[in-house]
Amino acid sequence: MSTGAGERSNAPNETPNLVGTHIRMKLIPWEDIWASLRVAKIRGNGEMIEVFYDTLFKEAIFDDNGAWALDIKHRT
Repeated sequence: MSTGAGERSNAPNETPNLVGTHIRMKLIPWEDIWASLRVAKIRGNGEMIEVFYDTLFKEAIFDDNGAWALDIKHRT
């Protein structure tokens, strides 16, 4: 029996929509986030890194699975 105290699910599809019921969220896994930043650093693309920080860190909600960002394909 689950008490819910201190228990966490690792299944991304079980993570609730933390913004609201009318806004769709998309999970960006940590692996993808770090890969994008490494590629930008290797290529010397500082502008890409700045855009990443300016947008994702201001708009996303972070958890153990990654960053939950607005799904712009499904904005209402």
